[in-house]
Amino acid sequence: MQELYDQFTAHFGESPEPLQVFFAPGRVNLIGDHIDYHGGHVFPCAIDAGTTLIARHEPLQSTEDVANIQAGSRIELASGNFDYHCSVPLSETDKKHDSQWVNYPLAVLREFQEPAASPWQQTIQQGASPIAGKLQFYYSGNIPSAAGLSSSASVEVVTAAALNSLFDYKLGNVEIAQLCQRAENEFIGVQCGIMDQFAVACGKQGHAMKLNCDDLSHEHIPLNLGDYQLLLINTHQQRELSDSKYNERVEETGNALRLLQDRLPVQQLTSITPDQLQQHQSVFPEHSVQFHRARHVVTEQARVLRAIDALYAGDIAHFGELMFESHTSLDQDYEVSSTPLNTLVSLARQDPDIVGARLTGAGFGGCVVSLVKRSAIERIADELAPKYTAATGLQASFIPVEPASGVHQILPASQSQL
Repeated sequence: MQELYDQFTAHFGESPEPLQVFFAPGRVNLIGDHIDYHGGHVFPCAIDAGTTLIARHEPLQSTEDVANIQAGSRIELASGNFDYHCSVPLSETDKKHDSQWVNYPLAVLREFQEPAASPWQQTIQQGASPIAGKLQFYYSGNIPSAAGLSSSASVEVVTAAALNSLFDYKLGNVEIAQLCQRAENEFIGVQCGIMDQFAVACGKQGHAMKLNCDDLSHEHIPLNLGDYQLLLINTHQQRELSDSKYNERVEETGNALRLLQDRLPVQQLTSITPDQLQQHQSVFPEHSVQFHRARHVVTEQARVLRAIDALYAGDIAHFGELMFESHTSLDQDYEVSSTPLNTLVSLARQDPDIVGARLTGAGFGGCVVSLVKRSAIERIADELAPKYTAATGLQASFIPVEPASGVHQILPASQSQL
């Protein structure tokens, strides 16, 4: 931690104002991808890698008039992971900075500044003080970016937690997750569901989360894997969600739902069973993309519930097989996989110490999450790495992870002063 303090001071200088330190994890979704924005059940867990934020607030003098307060208030953003940094007047936080990482904290700040018509509007307006003065935020993360592990949600949630604490807004973690989802939808332009932000904000150490993305009811389920462990395998095939097919899939599944609503009184695709979809397949044009997108959604919803039952029963082998089935559906029906992802999953199927593997996150690159024998992790990495490189020309990396806690302040302000 001292190294981060030194980096903060080197960038922003010293001040008598205290520092506050926050941590938000990344997340891995064990099963249930691309159904959160349909109100489905998903099964993510926070992981023991994430984003640390050191924050300092320098208030302006209370004697200054409103015009001077507005002119002097700004946020300074820097990171140990990216060269780009900026200083933005708080009156200009609605401007995007090309495709830079700072758009994520700025998106969250905008939600705090303009909470009109949001569920947390009254809570924010009753806060101890409006956002003003100089904010200095320094980020350091150990989540691979654009790898499907929610590095963006981690940055969003840790920013929201810091603002919530600095200005005493008293938002709960569920509200923080909702605020950050809206920030990504409205400012970043990715029409994501709530899963990423919710898992990052509300995760529990040693547990995965059964989350109903419709009503946000959730249950923390002990992740008892016995001799097995979660192993993330990074394809190092980079992607950008806002430039991908993500929003296109949202539109396609919306069209599928409208076709089915001519026959069924439903509001969401995840309310439809696989049998019902087959019975009403005639509403779709022959070989239609919409049918395949809908088939992934309804079968994936069923797989999530079956996978959780398997975990409760201690049937790790069945849980793993459902992971493989999920990947096939994401590849063939939802078409969000890629050659590197498929290569890793195919190699995983051939290894007797890997019982399950699938892409995790939005797809189009990123990571495979696999369920592997703890004692075989080193061998698996040594054997899979050259095979993957020979097939794709890319270098894979292997990251064992454990389920971790959601966003939290890791040092009281009194202990984190320089």
